[in-house]
Amino acid sequence: EVVASGLKEQGYDAEQMEAKNKASVKYGKSELMKSKRFLQDRDILKALLNDEDEYSVEEADDILKKWKKGKVN
Repeated sequence: EVVASGLKEQGYDAEQMEAKNKASVKYGKSELMKSKRFLQDRDILKALLNDEDEYSVEEADDILKKWKKGKVN
């Protein structure tokens, strides 16, 4: 609530606030690997992510994109 009201004061609309909240939620490696969103990239995530760390969905996406970009080039 406090964060949401602070974001409203800064001029964020509801969609921007939801995106900001999603980006700040962190998940463990096993939680991300179980996600439907990362179904096709499970094996890559297993190799790239650390067991002890937590990642936002955006961070996991960025890690995958960087890995894929490196492999394509």
